[in-house]
Amino acid sequence: MNKCSYCQNIFTSKHILHTHQRTAKYCLKLRNTVLDTKFTCEYCMKIYTQKICLERHMLSCKYRQNNIELEKKDEIIFMQNKTIESQSKKITELEGRLENIAIKGVEKPTTSTSNTQNINLLPLTEKHMKTCASNLTLDHIREGALGYAKYALEYPFKDRLVCVDYARKKIKYKNSDGDYVVDPYMTKMAPKFFKSISSQNNQLINECISEIRAQIEELINSADDTEGGWDVEDFESEQSRLHAFLGILLSAKRNVKEASKNQDNELSDNFVRHVVNTIVSHD
Repeated sequence: MNKCSYCQNIFTSKHILHTHQRTAKYCLKLRNTVLDTKFTCEYCMKIYTQKICLERHMLSCKYRQNNIELEKKDEIIFMQNKTIESQSKKITELEGRLENIAIKGVEKPTTSTSNTQNINLLPLTEKHMKTCASNLTLDHIREGALGYAKYALEYPFKDRLVCVDYARKKIKYKNSDGDYVVDPYMTKMAPKFFKSISSQNNQLINECISEIRAQIEELINSADDTEGGWDVEDFESEQSRLHAFLGILLSAKRNVKEASKNQDNELSDNFVRHVVNTIVSHD
């Protein structure tokens, strides 16, 4: 068994273990040691004693080439996602128009006449929402707008708001003064909600990003093993998966920040839609 005596990680061969102990930053940190050279390839972590040797290596480093190709793929995926976001927003707008047309067609009133209008709701305050923030998990973040809506309805919004107008996504809740507030499209409540989870959201994402980067570094180190290392195709697949997950986390972090500042984005729009749809379906 090839076990690191410093960080207790286990490796498939002595070669990987020695490379790990010499180059893994988190392992070096445990023993207050730094890399003993200035000339380390940032892609495959190979070490050179002369700068010219490193520069020569960079011209043919297969991991650098793989990284360049992955960056190109990430750019393509990013552009595709932007197109999908734009199309999804248009679809959402069309769905709203169709809902209004359908309601008018059957002469259905836009406001609810159910008993939920006068239900005795618990106050929905910013203090209460911040208190609930510790219940937000990485699983909620992974699911995007749907996950945030599930968290909101299970914790801060539970028994504290109702939908009084489905067509206009209009909710009703009680503020800290005990007054009822009617909020079309949740324009007042949504930014407060995202602001309340911002700190916990960032903490969970930052912790996960650190873990993923450590996994990427370990992946690159282990890929250099000629005996028990990764197959090229498996290596590229795993690296792509980790980079894709990083992209999801960074997007979530950016979108929550924008939504907390009342900046219109797809996350906020879809969050409101999921919240209202779930409330109405459970009535």
